[in-house]
Amino acid sequence: MRSLLNTLSARLLIGSGIPLVLFVTVGLVAGIAISRLLDALSRERHTHEVILQAFHLQKQLDRMRAAAREDHSRARSLSPPYFAAREELSLLAAELEGQVSDNADQQTRVRKVRQLEEDWHRALKGKAGEKVVAAERPADAIEREVEQFIAVEEAQLETRRAQTEAQGWQSRDLIVVTAGVALLLTLALSIQSARSVTRPIERLREGASQLLAGQFRTVPPAGPKEVAELIVLFNHMALTLSERVGAIEQQKERYQSYIGAVAHVLWATNSVGDVVADLPTWRAYTGQAETELRGLGWLDAVHPDERAATVEAWRNAVANRAIFEVGCRLRSAAGDYRDFAMRGVPLMSPAGTVCEWIGTCTDVTESKQRASMREAMEAAEAANRAKSEFLAKMSHELRTPLNAVIGMSKMLTTLRFGPLTAKQADYLGDITKAGEHLLALINDILDLAKVEAGKMEVHADAFPVSEAVTGALKTLRPLAESRGVALRVEETADGDLYTDAARFRQVLYNLLSNAIKFTLAKGSVAVRWEWIDRPERDGGSVAEPGAGAVRVAVRDTGIGIAPTDQSLVWEEFRQIKARFEEGQQGTGLGLALTRRLVRLLGGTIWLESEVGQGSTFTFVLPRQLPEVPVAKEEEAPGDNQPLALVVEDHPPTHKLLCDWLGEAGFLTASAFDGEAGLELARRLRPRLIVLDIQMPKVDGWQVLTELKGDPVTQSVPVVIVTVTDQREPASGLGAVDFFVKPIDRNDFLRRLHVLRASGASRVLVVEDDPATRKLLGDMLRAEGATVIEADNGRVALERLQEGPFDLIVLDLMMPEMDGFAVVEEVRARGNLAGVPVLVVTAQDLTAEDRHRLNGRIHALLSKERLTPEKLRQHLEALGLVTARG
Repeated sequence: MRSLLNTLSARLLIGSGIPLVLFVTVGLVAGIAISRLLDALSRERHTHEVILQAFHLQKQLDRMRAAAREDHSRARSLSPPYFAAREELSLLAAELEGQVSDNADQQTRVRKVRQLEEDWHRALKGKAGEKVVAAERPADAIEREVEQFIAVEEAQLETRRAQTEAQGWQSRDLIVVTAGVALLLTLALSIQSARSVTRPIERLREGASQLLAGQFRTVPPAGPKEVAELIVLFNHMALTLSERVGAIEQQKERYQSYIGAVAHVLWATNSVGDVVADLPTWRAYTGQAETELRGLGWLDAVHPDERAATVEAWRNAVANRAIFEVGCRLRSAAGDYRDFAMRGVPLMSPAGTVCEWIGTCTDVTESKQRASMREAMEAAEAANRAKSEFLAKMSHELRTPLNAVIGMSKMLTTLRFGPLTAKQADYLGDITKAGEHLLALINDILDLAKVEAGKMEVHADAFPVSEAVTGALKTLRPLAESRGVALRVEETADGDLYTDAARFRQVLYNLLSNAIKFTLAKGSVAVRWEWIDRPERDGGSVAEPGAGAVRVAVRDTGIGIAPTDQSLVWEEFRQIKARFEEGQQGTGLGLALTRRLVRLLGGTIWLESEVGQGSTFTFVLPRQLPEVPVAKEEEAPGDNQPLALVVEDHPPTHKLLCDWLGEAGFLTASAFDGEAGLELARRLRPRLIVLDIQMPKVDGWQVLTELKGDPVTQSVPVVIVTVTDQREPASGLGAVDFFVKPIDRNDFLRRLHVLRASGASRVLVVEDDPATRKLLGDMLRAEGATVIEADNGRVALERLQEGPFDLIVLDLMMPEMDGFAVVEEVRARGNLAGVPVLVVTAQDLTAEDRHRLNGRIHALLSKERLTPEKLRQHLEALGLVTARG
């Protein structure tokens, strides 16, 4: 270029030096202007790239949020789509931080986004299986930071776009004006001396004019070599400028497409809060014309009930140059209203004044609906919890006195407290029958409520269908015979059904007892079952091995049910009246509960009946109970065993005694000298002590003397094992039995069993209901036990310090300290660890309750099933009484 200018200058100087200087100036000005334009274009392109990167980051955030919610809805851990989106977001954030290295505030926002993303990820990992929405607050914060980042970059883009446009116009004007002036002067002053270059220069001028008009066309090189080179240089400049302008237009189109792709209604106003420019996304949503939304016309799209509050919030924000945030309903082009969150921020000039306001309107209708649904669900769950608590309370408060009435009546009929007159026995029978009827009614009501509340637990067991049917018929045969009704079984191939056996028998019992009730004398009730291919009403009969379900039908020859009444039999407290049933008892709950139980087991039930001909109730159950919950049934024995302390210095004998005690059902603790034996006896308070006499440090006689002189250990039975036959001192000091080595195993186990069963057991009864406490005490005293009573948990813990106990009989629902707390306290104390606990309660236990008791109690007995025989079975299992021959 320098060679060209030198040669051209030499030629032009022939005519005049001034034009030459002007032309050189044109080149210099053009170079400077183009350089500045290219720099402005580069800055603007960089801003576009930053905004695009931010939108990509926002998209990955949405993918992470969607994946987390999907994982939560499927109750699973964070999935690969979530981690893929998270990795991409981390890469984008790192790149974005590098792109804004010249802006400290934007870099700070990107770092905050990365920190928030880490917080969110930890929150999601810590709350898997809980509510994911509660862990999304960091995600919302990320969203806000990214939106603020984009807003700042978009404001900067507008500024740089304006600068680029101004620089382009300035460069073009400067180049054209300078070039035009230089060309005109050069042509005017050099026409005589530079005739050979006028035509190419004229073409170059025409090209410059076209450039000024926005038409980017090349000029054909012509004239002297130097002029041709100048034209080539001009063409290159024009081509570069054309490419830059095209890039600007392309970036502008991309920016407009980004705006159109954003899921928001975008808006902008001037510095005083009036709309002055077109708002495409606002018009697209609201349907307002451009002229309608000018000034404050956009407020016409706000719901009338919220317009005043929106205006006030907007004016306050403009007056205070504060962020504008408000929630309102916006009218769509279709005329309906949706909830939006409006937010706007002021853009400040370097001088500290407001340039304009920009903002978004985000549709939050679905999120508000979800929030409302969530609140409704929480309210429903709270109501369901309250209902469950009420049921538990009702179960305890109603069953407890009824169980006492029934239990005491049955105790009196055993004649343990003296003979009864015939009238008294008759009245007791009526009392027992009435109490059992009332208890059955309460149980039906509570069962119905539990099924409706989803609290009824089912437990799958494999059992033969014929066994369940036979058991139900055996129970109801006396009732049928008293009414003159024959019971028949029309069975097909037998096989095992895997479902809740108790609920299956309950369904059978309800249907059979209902059929007997509505069948006249000399009538019949028949039960038939068959295996079918699928658990549906129209399933086809199949051989038992390939069956998918069982279909059971109970048919009677009773009075039948009219078609208009058949739908009523499934309703609670509804009974179909008939002449012959005058005076019969009934609650109207049996069939309602039966249908719910069948549905609970995954089946269906229906009725077919004809007046005067009888009725048939048929139900179908899947062979395999679907989705069986894991829970423990009542009366699952724990692993608590009585503790025996072996004080013996000879290792082989010591080991042998421990093995034999283990066979007798004892846990064992070991001491190999008298001092250790005394220390362990006082600390562990065992149920039995086996003591050798000849031992180092302290011999057995001294140990026995100290044991019987200590209030803590004086009531613990002591069995002497020694090589000398000195029985008199042993019995005089309080030993309960005496063995001379070598010991016979069978004799040791037999006498140990008699010793456990013949001793007067000490039993602590913890029960707040006086009638039930009295009933339990009488039952235990009838078996020879010494009974100590406590009316709540705190009193029970005090009683336990009074001496060793062989058994704790414990209620769960009590004031001050409930039974769960008592069990935990007992198991936490080393000296009480071996005392068995028998829980007797009327409370319906949840799976969580059973889990709290599992392994900590000997057994769980319902007050509803409390009988002297049942209590004795547990005492026999603990070795506190001998089994009856």
